[in-house]
Amino acid sequence: MKISVIIPVYNVKPHLDNCIQSILKQDFADFECILVDDGSTDGSSEICDYWSRADSRIKVLHQDNQGVSSARNTGLKVATGEYISFIDSDDWVGNHYLSDLISAIEQNDSDLSVTGMRLFGKEGSDAIQIAPATDATIKLTQNDLDLFVELMSSNLLFGSVVKLYKSSIITQHNIRFDTNCDFGEDLKFNLNYLSHIATISTSSSSSYHYRQSNAHDTLSTKIRPNQFDIEYDQWHLLLNFFQSRNLLRHKAQEYLYSRLWGIVYNAIFCNKDHCDKSISYFRRILSIPEIKDLKQWECTFNCSQWIKLLITHRSAFAFYCFFKIQRNA
Repeated sequence: MKISVIIPVYNVKPHLDNCIQSILKQDFADFECILVDDGSTDGSSEICDYWSRADSRIKVLHQDNQGVSSARNTGLKVATGEYISFIDSDDWVGNHYLSDLISAIEQNDSDLSVTGMRLFGKEGSDAIQIAPATDATIKLTQNDLDLFVELMSSNLLFGSVVKLYKSSIITQHNIRFDTNCDFGEDLKFNLNYLSHIATISTSSSSSYHYRQSNAHDTLSTKIRPNQFDIEYDQWHLLLNFFQSRNLLRHKAQEYLYSRLWGIVYNAIFCNKDHCDKSISYFRRILSIPEIKDLKQWECTFNCSQWIKLLITHRSAFAFYCFFKIQRNA
């Protein structure tokens, strides 16, 4: 078996048939499709069973609801393919999706292949295309750092879809999704995988169709009370990865501190709960040690200069007064 396609399924009845049929239409036929029903209650379980009877390439596993990370891990336990691909159950793929992925990884003898995606809104309109700039093979070395940072900046390495992983690497290093978190588990999995590989091949094709209104997307974009802490922890994961691979050079620092600027800014201005926070909330955000480094990289982030000044001077009281005046206006 060449490719194991793992699909976690949970209450996606309106979209599941379309997802499965798009996989069965692939022009690359040497695959198994593993549907992991994570305790669905809307009829998705029956759809999974129907397709397993209709096509021998489809396997179904049923489990109590434990979350998407557990479902993917269950799929990994039974996968027999040389390569692993993850697809979300309310998305769909074009006919060349698997062939694009396997061509990229095998022609270049790389450890991971990455393609692009098309993001679709609630009405089904084609919202935006995100794809690698070109077909390339990127070595995880300082020589190819610019290419790797460009790929990282596209956010295509943050999710588990649009990729083909080597099963041998996943098995050898026991790489699994963290079942204790429901935000950023894909990034943790990917950084773990990236820490054990040498090369990435990219394809500019975009035959993965991502439904932005899906349940997983809602889960990943909702604001949490500890949103800043989650994103700050993720930033440290990225920092640690660049350090561990000896890639913390200027281009990587530029990327990392641009992200940190955005994380701090969003925590102050975009978190809908921030108006209910005390001055201690702003002090906690501005007390992180990296604030002292942000001034050096303030040109990487676009916002008003007075905001940058208050952030780099850790002016928690000024932000507290600003929002208090806004609330009373």
